[in-house]
Amino acid sequence: YVMEYHKEHNLEAVQPKTHRVLLDTLCLKKSVHMATISRLMNWDIETIKEYNPIYKREYIPKATPNSCILMPVEMSSRLAGLEDSLYSLEQSIYHPKPIVDTSKNNTASVKPFLIHSVKSRETLTAIANKYGTKADSISSWNNLNTPNLLIGQKLKVYISKSYKPAEVQTTTTTRKKKYHYVKSGQNLTIIAKRYGISLRRIKSLNPRVNPNKLMIGQKLRVR
Repeated sequence: YVMEYHKEHNLEAVQPKTHRVLLDTLCLKKSVHMATISRLMNWDIETIKEYNPIYKREYIPKATPNSCILMPVEMSSRLAGLEDSLYSLEQSIYHPKPIVDTSKNNTASVKPFLIHSVKSRETLTAIANKYGTKADSISSWNNLNTPNLLIGQKLKVYISKSYKPAEVQTTTTTRKKKYHYVKSGQNLTIIAKRYGISLRRIKSLNPRVNPNKLMIGQKLRVR
């Protein structure tokens, strides 16, 4: 009926974004951001998300058994051969290591530096101006091959003795508690995912709750 009279009900066929291709899974030993895969493979991040809707935050966590991603077979074969490069790139972007400098007295000393987390719309020039240094220096310190930055990317910024951070006004805020009332068909895993917290966290917030005996209307703390 629907196939025959779809126009009468304002139903129109839509071409799927993903065409029929041979797919394969690749299981990762370490946690990785989708943005890292996108940069290494020159693969659009929206397509990665489309193939892997299970990951809601553009982040593939380390897990046991290993977390896996779905992708076209030819892409999977390429990434399998570049897996070490993937982890290295992830490390350099999100978890950079300090550079150890050796003085003339052969005593290892670490230059003073801080880690800057890239914010939306920030550029190398803007970050360099903030810390009184040069964009080229930041690029060199972090082995960057491109001026394009990712939100959340960690950058080493070496600072001089004369550098003084801007004073920041801090206010103490008390995070309010938040509760959820159990609905039909819900369990702790579903509720935890809804509020973006782990199953362990929701259990710790509700120590007296038996996760196997939830009742409709039961009040659970989620924050």
